[in-house]
Amino acid sequence: MPSTLDLMVICVYLAIGASIFLIGALLRPWLDGLCLRMRLRFDGSEVSRKFAHISCACFIAYLPFTGASWRSGVGIGVAIVVSFLILIKSRRLSKPFSYLFNNRDGSVIFAVGIIFMSLAYFDKPQIFCLSFLILAFADPAAAFTGMSCKSRPFLGKSRAGFCAHFLVAAAVIVGFLVLTTEFPLHLVVLMAVFLALAISCVESLSNRGFDNLTVPLASSAGMSGIIYLIG
Repeated sequence: MPSTLDLMVICVYLAIGASIFLIGALLRPWLDGLCLRMRLRFDGSEVSRKFAHISCACFIAYLPFTGASWRSGVGIGVAIVVSFLILIKSRRLSKPFSYLFNNRDGSVIFAVGIIFMSLAYFDKPQIFCLSFLILAFADPAAAFTGMSCKSRPFLGKSRAGFCAHFLVAAAVIVGFLVLTTEFPLHLVVLMAVFLALAISCVESLSNRGFDNLTVPLASSAGMSGIIYLIG
C-alpha cells in the first residue's frame, strides 16, 4: 500500500501537472500570434504541448529524490491515464486542454512510461533522472528542428531532427555525468556519443508517441549496460 508520503507526492505532482497544462492553455493564444509573426512552421498549440512535455518530464525526473517509493510513480502514471480518459469523455473539461489532443496517444504513453520506469528503475535514481531529462529536452529539440528545416528522411524522421536529438541528448548526458559522477571527461564524452546515438535511433524508429516510452527505457537500459561494463 502507498505510504502517506507517497500519497502526498502523488497529490503534489498531479497539482503541478495540472498547473503546467493550464499555463500552456493560457499561453496558447499569445504563442499562436508569436509563431504567426515569426512565420514559423508550427503554431502555439505545438509550443504549448512541448512546454508541458518539458516541464512535466523535468518534474518526473526528480521523483526518486523526493523520498517516496516506486508506488508514487505508478500512482502518478495511473492518475494521468485516468485523467485523460475523463477528458476524452467530457468535451467541456477537455476544451481548455485541446492542444494536448494533437498527440493524445503520446500523452497516455508518457504516463505508461512513468509506470514502467518506476517499476524498473526507481531504485536507481540517477539513471531514472537522466532518462527523463533526455526525453524532456531532446524530443522537443528534434520536433522543432524537424518542423523548421527541410531535410531528407532518416529512419522515418527528418535528418535535421535526428541530428538535433543526438546533439541535445549527448549534451544532457555529458552535463549530467560531469555533475553527478567522477568519471574521466574522455570516458564521459565517449559514453555520451554512443548512448545518444543509440537513443536517437530508437526515437527515430518510434512513431505515434511511443518515443515517450522507448526513449527513457532505451536510455536507462543503455546507461545500466555501460555502468555494468565499466564496473
